[in-house]
Amino acid sequence: MGRIRNYRRLSFRRRRALRAAFLAILTVRFLITVLPFRFWKRLLVYRESALRGRGISAPETTSVVVWAVSLASRHVPWSETCLVRALAAHKLLARSGVASIIHIGVGSSPEGAFQAHAWVQCRDVVVIGNEPAEGGVERFTLLHTLGAALPLARS
Repeated sequence: MGRIRNYRRLSFRRRRALRAAFLAILTVRFLITVLPFRFWKRLLVYRESALRGRGISAPETTSVVVWAVSLASRHVPWSETCLVRALAAHKLLARSGVASIIHIGVGSSPEGAFQAHAWVQCRDVVVIGNEPAEGGVERFTLLHTLGAALPLARS
């Protein structure tokens, strides 16, 4: 009952964003489970040209999308992975008219184990997937970029 009460206390904008995030995460999770990469890539990844004519939203839109995706991914089974969160955030940001790119990279953990990671960048800011406590995205070697052709952030 506490979750429902907390949901009702949210603003209309946040409730709408949370519902959209749940739907996006469920869609992404389903598509990457049943379809090969080349098919779900066409369905989920937006190019900058698809955003032309749509106004770039305020930074508050980005923060609301990030909040909603982070919260929703914790409550959808098998969806708290970086790829699912990155694709869902990219989809929701594109729907709001915000250009973003998805980076996929590889690296190693502090223990030396292989790791793959996906993160979302809007302009020069990583909005999803930059965990500073774990070393951030700097420790990953970039393999692939999906989405709008935006310049990479330089350190």
